[in-house]
Amino acid sequence: MRTSTNSLQQQIYEEIVRECQEIEQGWSSPSNTSAASSPLSSSDLGSPPSSDKRQERREKKMAQNRTAALRYREKKRLHKEKRMDEIAGLTRRNQELKSKASFFLF
Repeated sequence: MRTSTNSLQQQIYEEIVRECQEIEQGWSSPSNTSAASSPLSSSDLGSPPSSDKRQERREKKMAQNRTAALRYREKKRLHKEKRMDEIAGLTRRNQELKSKASFFLF
């Protein structure tokens, strides 16, 4: 059980590293660096263009999706862990009953 927790933590860590790398690649792309280096005009300080709003909504939605996926994976992991414990208990009980039955048969 401890191993599955460590495995989940490792998967989460790897996912975070991948996402950070993607973000860093996006920052270093030529289109982003040229826009960032140009001076801002007074019109640029107003409301963001619709493409920026769409990008913000997309990023927010992706963050929500990552959070939901994380919760779902944790829920599935706990469910699987519970079922494995149940199987182990039933297996032990089955062995106990088999040994009692063999005692009465012989």
